[in-house]
Amino acid sequence: MRPPCSKNNACAPNWPAVRAHGAHPRRERLRVIDAADGYRARILCDQFQGEIDLLLSDVVMPGMSGRQVAEQLRTLRPALRVLYMSNHHGLAGEDLQLLEKPFDRNRLLASVRSALS
Repeated sequence: MRPPCSKNNACAPNWPAVRAHGAHPRRERLRVIDAADGYRARILCDQFQGEIDLLLSDVVMPGMSGRQVAEQLRTLRPALRVLYMSNHHGLAGEDLQLLEKPFDRNRLLASVRSALS
């Protein structure tokens, strides 16, 4: 399997939920900053010295929404791309890149490639 693209660092609050859909970072050649929630994502991304290419986040999370996480991370990393995940299908018309749940591994990887291109 080829990597999603030449960029390969992603910050993913709630990565275990993504892994449940069949995506494993080593197999996909992704380097993932796995954060338990939005607050932890902010801390880990602030401490990470390398480039972060993508935020992969649920729209709705306890404590801090995916949009709030994206806004805060973009103050530190303005070029950060964002791919949201949601099972709230009414969001599809909004101005955001959205991966609707449920999804399989192939759709996840295609969405990551698209978000990074």
